Amino acid sequence: MIIKSVSIEDFLSHRRSEVSFDEGINVIVGPNGAGKSSIIDAIAFALTGEALTRKYGRGTDTTKTELIRKGARRAKVTLRIEIDGVEYIVERTLDAISSKTARTDAVLIRMDNGKGRIEAKGARAVTEAILQKMGLKNPTYLSKLLFVPQGNLMTVIEDTPSNRRQMIIQLLQLDKLSTAQENIGKALSNFKQELHELDKEKALLEHRKKEIELFEKKLEQMYTQRKSYERELNKLLERLKEIEPKVQELEKRRNEYIEYKTRLESLNKIIERTKDQINKKKKEVEQLLGNYTMEKLLEKRKRLEEILEKKDDILRRYTMAKDLEKKLDELKKIEDELKENLGIDEKIRNIERDLRKLRELERELTEKRIKSRDIENELSRVQRDLTTLRRLTGGISVIDLNFELEELNKELEKMEKRRDQLLRLKAMDEQRIEELKKALSLLKDKPYCPVCGRKLEPREREELRMRYETELQRIERKISKEMREINVLNNKIKKLKERIDNLTKIINRALGILDKYNEKYNAQEFDIDDLEILESELQKKMKEIGKSMEIEKLLKKVRTDIEKAERELEKLRSVQQRINSLKGIKETLEKQIEELEKIVGSDIEEVEREYLEIIRAEKEWKEVSEKIDRLNILFSSLNDLYERINEYEKDKAEILERLKEIRFNEKEYEQYVTEYERLKEEVSSLRTKLEALREKIEEYKEYVKEKDKIIKKINELDKKIMLMREYIEFIDNDVRPKLRNDVVALVLSSFRDQWSEATNEILKLFDTSVMSVSIDEGWNIKVITSAGESPVGFLSGGERVALALAMRIGMARVLIERNLTFMILDEPTIYLDMERKRNLKDVILAATRGGLHQLIIVTHDKEITDVADKLIIVEKSGSTSVVSEQ
Repeated sequence: MIIKSVSIEDFLSHRRSEVSFDEGINVIVGPNGAGKSSIIDAIAFALTGEALTRKYGRGTDTTKTELIRKGARRAKVTLRIEIDGVEYIVERTLDAISSKTARTDAVLIRMDNGKGRIEAKGARAVTEAILQKMGLKNPTYLSKLLFVPQGNLMTVIEDTPSNRRQMIIQLLQLDKLSTAQENIGKALSNFKQELHELDKEKALLEHRKKEIELFEKKLEQMYTQRKSYERELNKLLERLKEIEPKVQELEKRRNEYIEYKTRLESLNKIIERTKDQINKKKKEVEQLLGNYTMEKLLEKRKRLEEILEKKDDILRRYTMAKDLEKKLDELKKIEDELKENLGIDEKIRNIERDLRKLRELERELTEKRIKSRDIENELSRVQRDLTTLRRLTGGISVIDLNFELEELNKELEKMEKRRDQLLRLKAMDEQRIEELKKALSLLKDKPYCPVCGRKLEPREREELRMRYETELQRIERKISKEMREINVLNNKIKKLKERIDNLTKIINRALGILDKYNEKYNAQEFDIDDLEILESELQKKMKEIGKSMEIEKLLKKVRTDIEKAERELEKLRSVQQRINSLKGIKETLEKQIEELEKIVGSDIEEVEREYLEIIRAEKEWKEVSEKIDRLNILFSSLNDLYERINEYEKDKAEILERLKEIRFNEKEYEQYVTEYERLKEEVSSLRTKLEALREKIEEYKEYVKEKDKIIKKINELDKKIMLMREYIEFIDNDVRPKLRNDVVALVLSSFRDQWSEATNEILKLFDTSVMSVSIDEGWNIKVITSAGESPVGFLSGGERVALALAMRIGMARVLIERNLTFMILDEPTIYLDMERKRNLKDVILAATRGGLHQLIIVTHDKEITDVADKLIIVEKSGSTSVVSEQ
């Protein structure tokens, strides 16, 4: 067999490694702990499902789950090998079920002309097929013959003869033959014990048969009880049928009675509320009338209306009198004002001259100020926008913010993808939980398998239930873990989205500010640093026109003077217009006063007294009229309420009459309902008893069905007991006397001869003084050199290394059915001195020339790399092994 390549995924310290091998010497080199031996473990795992260095080489007894790389749930190894010119692909996977257990699966594919054909499937079937094709009768041959563990190269010649003999006995499995006599004695004892157990089992079955016969009698009693229950149930159902119409009729009358009773109570409340309204309105009528009657109030209103008939004439005279007083006051004021404003025309001409000079000065100052203000406004806008942008972005450019936003969006996409994956896994787990709960429910109710429907024994049923409950708890813990991770991801996603939204808003606001400058200054992408340059340029221009503030102050003073002069001028012109107007008004007033004095007369106070009398009468008339109107409304409302009371009383009488007609008796109703409910409870109880009895009958019927099986089993046990007695007699009389220990000695003698012959053939290939080697009956190694017989301890370092390797190869050739074509050495130089290391290199070269087509060496010793046809370098990157080839 030749190993072509191995692909390793999540196995031990390898995340993903591809290693190819050539014929000749392949050296895997790297520092301790880099993952060199993990490659050998991966090869062995693909071939046998076991890791060599973890189980045999270093005694660590690694569990299957520890072969999966930390953080992964599945390991996979794909091995390409060639046996007798045919290429095969071995693919073996390891899936973690829990922290201590894992499930292994494998497939063996034969490649013919580039096309694959599956030759074996399943972990055990693939291992057996590979061992058969390699010619290995025993799976341990791979670890004991083809793999030389770390530091064990020389043990084959340095071990004691007794240990050497014991090793061969174990390889040939003769230890089992040597203990066969003892085992046969134990087997005979076991047969006798089993015969005793069979007798006990037969006695139990006989006892069970008698129990079933008792069940048959109980079953007859149950049938009688069931008929009694059924008769009683029929009587109860007939009585229920009799009283059910009466209960329904009483229920109907009761509902009607309750309905009319409710209406009566509601009507009584309405009547009481109506009476309350009547009493309130009567009290209001009494308060409005006071000491008057309705007739007296009407008479009073009529007297007041007669007084008010003179109202228009008195009001006209009163208005004229007031107008006369007002006009006399106006005339006096006009005369006083005309005296005060003599010489106003000269003042107006002087102010108009000063105002023309001030306006010319204002025009000149305004032109200067406009230029200064434009620059100031632009600078202020730029500084304001710069402050806003710095506050928004923290001084970071928009380009950098956009880059940060892209990175955040990528991170968000990764988190959401992981969350969706977890949600899908959670949904699958929840579906599995529902299936398990349904299966547990079925197991609880019936003794049948929820999957195949097969009837289960109590022990099988309990085992299946426990297995389902264990899986249910595991999946629930897994869902809890998934939910915790989902919640953590949701919180992170929420915070990340908030950060993205905030950053997007900042960028959009910043771009909104900068776009104004892109348009104004015809720029492509105006950024914060461009705005800072613009600010600096505007500040320089401001320095050039630094006197703008003085212009502003002077302009303000000039405008104040203009406004003051304009106000004064406007005021004087207004006065001038008013004086001209007052002169005309004066003449008009004098004529109007003369006419009013003719109508009103001279006694204005008498006119005012008549006016006040009219006002008092009008107020009193209004109050009396409002009372009369309100009383009319109240009288009308009272009439309506009295009519309603009469209608309500009629309805009440009708309801009372209907209640008499219904003739509902609450006591009679309760008696029937109580009996009806009691009968229903008794029916339900009887049905429950019947159902329980039916289930018990079915259960006993199942027991009774078992009778034929038990009788059949008793007959089978009788046959087994008779056969077992024959076995015991045969072993005692025939087998034990014929088994002797000389078989072991004969096999060991034959193996020693074949081992010596194979070792001598290999030694011929090595350039040493060792001519031949043999193993005597005491399992001592006898070496013949060119100088004669020599103890192993007297050989040189190179000769001892050559002898050890030759004996290992020879042992493998004897035990393996096919020619030995490859071997693996793990750290062969670990306990060798410098001389032995140099000799080992020569021996390795000779071994590959003498029939070993492929030799794989794992070492951290770089000196051994000199002999490599192919060099494979293994290094550590963090906790992961990295492989390169030379």
